[in-house]
Amino acid sequence: MASLEDRLKELDKLKSNGTITEDEYETRRAAIMSDTSPPEKGGGIFRWGLIGCGGILAALGLFVLVIIVLIIVAVGSSSDLTSLEDTRVPFEEGSSGTVETAGGVTNKVTIDTITDPAISDNEFEQPADEFHYLTIAVTIENVGDNETTGGDVILRTTDGFEYDLAFVSGVGASDLNSLSGLTSGGKTTSVLAFEVPNESTVEWLKFDPNPFAKGDLYFDN
Repeated sequence: MASLEDRLKELDKLKSNGTITEDEYETRRAAIMSDTSPPEKGGGIFRWGLIGCGGILAALGLFVLVIIVLIIVAVGSSSDLTSLEDTRVPFEEGSSGTVETAGGVTNKVTIDTITDPAISDNEFEQPADEFHYLTIAVTIENVGDNETTGGDVILRTTDGFEYDLAFVSGVGASDLNSLSGLTSGGKTTSVLAFEVPNESTVEWLKFDPNPFAKGDLYFDN
């Protein structure tokens, strides 16, 4: 297709030769000007549209690839986690059990002493009415190759209620902070304190080395 400049020159020749009248010249010139738009440089909108679509498709492909990799990793990890099992041992002094959880972390927990009731020597730390303190002194040993990542304990009584640790200094209670980062072969001791009803009986004590994975240790009464 002829350019705008060439079409206007051709129209001027027709006018100069008298081939077309002044009115025809003006009509044709207006038509040429309205029918012509400046050419797009670099391929125009269509070209940039193709580049944009290609970028979007590449990003989507990368996203899908990342998702697939994550799924493969998750499936592999979950297959390892499903092989983990709970360990159950008696709730009594001298009883010990070993439990493995995610990441190959393996702990051995031993009940050293059970004090029921435990009497607080701090007048400002006393149990509520109809309740008393129960303490359990334990030794925890890292018998695996990897560092421990912490842990939690819960006590359940036979009426179905579950109790978290009570931080009562008057009975020598401590937490499990020293368990976090325990290296292979390392040991730590802790006094676990619970505030329970006077007429209650322990059903079990659960040591949970990883709340997000299987592999718990139960001391069953």
